[in-house]
Amino acid sequence: MNKNKFLLLLLVILAFENCIAQNLKIFHTHELLNIARVKGVDSALAIAVKFPVYFIDEPVADSLVAMTLDADVSYLQENFLCDYAVSMGNPTKVNDAMLVYLEKRNKQIKTYKPDENFGLPSTSRWILGAFMRITDSKLEKLLIECYEEWAKKSLEYLESYKRGKTMRSDRNSYNLKRPYMDCNANCCLVLLALKSIGSPYFDKSKLDRHNEVLTYKEERPLGITFSTRTAEFMGGLQLAAIRLKKNYRSLVDPELSLDSILQIFTHYQNNTDKECWSLLLHNGSIGFIDTGCYYGELNGGGSIFRIELHKKVLLIYSLVEWVSLIN
Repeated sequence: MNKNKFLLLLLVILAFENCIAQNLKIFHTHELLNIARVKGVDSALAIAVKFPVYFIDEPVADSLVAMTLDADVSYLQENFLCDYAVSMGNPTKVNDAMLVYLEKRNKQIKTYKPDENFGLPSTSRWILGAFMRITDSKLEKLLIECYEEWAKKSLEYLESYKRGKTMRSDRNSYNLKRPYMDCNANCCLVLLALKSIGSPYFDKSKLDRHNEVLTYKEERPLGITFSTRTAEFMGGLQLAAIRLKKNYRSLVDPELSLDSILQIFTHYQNNTDKECWSLLLHNGSIGFIDTGCYYGELNGGGSIFRIELHKKVLLIYSLVEWVSLIN
């Protein structure tokens, strides 16, 4: 065993210890639909937020997409729809939902208020790159509408921006200027998206005008985004192949105790000063495990694994490892 694989195996042992101690929460992908119907689609997406559910249960993912059509907009939905679009080979099935989402979000722009840090919601390159994969002509109309709403929104903060430029205190100056700058940053990105899809609405002079108030100019072209989540979540390093006593069809077969399997690694006594979690989302034979702990504010670590049941063999793959240590 090479050094890197040995270190990862140590991490998986620590992570699986948490699974034993934390009463592993188990959800079948079909349960997400029941949760969405009862509590709303965001409640279901909150459970699956770290997992690409569409890789292991595409019909459930499609049903969740449909449920976003009548829901209030949220970043959970935005990330889910865009991630689905850029991760799957054929994004057309989410086109309608993404266009409806963008239309609803455009209508919200006029209601936005600065947060506690004086910032306004931002539009990311990744999100716009996902929308640019849509070939429907309606996309251009919605992007133009998005730009015009942000340009109009910026006027609400123009006077504050001017006052901020005259202040000596850097902090107070920035707080006054930030809402106007955020509006202009969004305008820049949406204009670049319009340029990337070949829209005649794009105007270089508008882009330059918005960039004049930004610390870092937004001039780089926007490209169509492609996701690496296929390799990240359906690849990984195989850490273990556990041979079982008999064939099983499901990870939650009553005779197959996940706890007893996880105890193969070691036993763990929970420490009450930690905030820990362990979650398994599965489709029967394939699942993702997210487990980790926070040790005080901004300090912690965790792992995401994929487990696969192949009759008498349980395979465990390491996908994501993270550690946060901030003094």
